[in-house]
Amino acid sequence: MRRVFYFLCMITACCLASSCEKPVNEQEENHWSEEVIIPDNQIWYKTTDDNQMEHIGFAEEDIISHSYSNGRGVIEFKNTVNSLPAKAFTKDWFKLCRVRLPNTIKHIGDEAFYNCLYLEAFDLPENLESIGIAAFSYCGSIDRIDFPSGLKHIGSSAFSQCHRLVSIVLPSDIDVLESEVFHGCSRLENVTLPDGIKSIGDGAFSYCSKLQSIHLPESLESLKRYAFSDSGLKAITLPSGITEISQNLFLNSRLEDITIKGDVKVIERGAFSYTPITSFEVPATVEIIESYAFSECNNLTEISIPEGVREIYGAFNGCAALTTLVLPSSLEIFSNGADNCPMLTDIYCKCTDPKDYSLGSFLPELQHIYVPRGYAKQYKNSSLSIYRDKITEYDF
Repeated sequence: MRRVFYFLCMITACCLASSCEKPVNEQEENHWSEEVIIPDNQIWYKTTDDNQMEHIGFAEEDIISHSYSNGRGVIEFKNTVNSLPAKAFTKDWFKLCRVRLPNTIKHIGDEAFYNCLYLEAFDLPENLESIGIAAFSYCGSIDRIDFPSGLKHIGSSAFSQCHRLVSIVLPSDIDVLESEVFHGCSRLENVTLPDGIKSIGDGAFSYCSKLQSIHLPESLESLKRYAFSDSGLKAITLPSGITEISQNLFLNSRLEDITIKGDVKVIERGAFSYTPITSFEVPATVEIIESYAFSECNNLTEISIPEGVREIYGAFNGCAALTTLVLPSSLEIFSNGADNCPMLTDIYCKCTDPKDYSLGSFLPELQHIYVPRGYAKQYKNSSLSIYRDKITEYDF
C-alpha cells in the first residue's frame, strides 16, 4: 500500500508546475543565501505555486503573522522556535519545496515533512538534537543530508523512501539506528556509521538497492531483523559483538561474501534466504540454524556445518545447487533440513541417534545417506526409513 500511495502522490505532484525550478530574481534568491541569518522566531519557506500555505501544523495562538511575498513565506512566532511540531508541513505536502529553520530548533517532530515530494535538501539547524518518526519519509527530492554534530536521535522511518539520497555520514552521538530509518532509499550508495554505534534496527537499510558495502564498527552489538534485506549488499564483515544473525537479515540481498568475527550462537529464520551466496562456513560457536536460513540460495554448492550445532530446522529448503551435506555428530534435531534440494546426492550423518531426523521431500537425485558404522539399523528404524535402501554405513 505504501508504494501505491507514493506512486499516486508522484503522479499528482508531477502535474503541478514547480516554481522551485523557475529562475528567481535577486531579491528572492537572497532569502535562501546561507549568509542570511534567519531570526530565532521565524520559519521561512517556498512553495511550488508561489502562494502561501493554507494548512500548517502550528498553534494559531503562537503565531504573530504569516505572509508570502517575493518567493518567500514567513511564519513569525511570539517566542523563539525550539521545536517543530508533528505534521508541521504535512497537509500541504504537494506545495513545499524550500524551507529554512532557525538554529534554535532542537527537535523536529514526527512526520513534520512527511511526503513533501518537492522539498529540496536544506541545512538542518545547528543545535538539532532529535528527529522524529517519519519526519522526512517520502521526501523524494532530497539528495543530501548534512547532520549536525550534536544530533543524538533519529526516529524510525525518518528518511525512508528518500529515493534521491546518495550518501550519509552519521554524527558521533548516534548510538542506535531505529527501524526502517533509511528503508527504500534506492540510490543510497555510501553510509558512514559512527564508531560508537551499538544497534541497527529492523529494516534500517532494507530495499537500499545501490548499497553494495558498509563498514560496521566494532562497537556494534545488535543487527535487527531485515536490516539489509532486499539491499544491494554484496560483502560484509560482522564485528565481534554480533552473537546472532537475526531473522531475514540479508533476505533477498545481493550478498556473496560474509566474514563473521563474533561468537554467533544462532542463525535465525530466513537470515540468508534468496541470496546468491555460493558457499558458507558456519561459525564453530553456532548451536541452532532456524528454518529457511538458507532457503532458495540457488547458487549455494557448499556449506560447512561444524561440531557443536545441535538443531537445524528446514534451513536448506530449495537450495537447487547443493549436492552434499555433512551433518555433525552433535546434531540432535534435523527437521525437514534438506527439503526440495533437487541436486542433493549425498548426506553424511555422523550422529548415532537419528530419532529427530527428517529430510523433507523432493530429493530426486539422492543416492546415499552415510551413517556411522554399526548404526544403520537405528537409521532404518527412524523417520528416515523411507530412504532405507540408500542408508550405507561409513567410517567417519
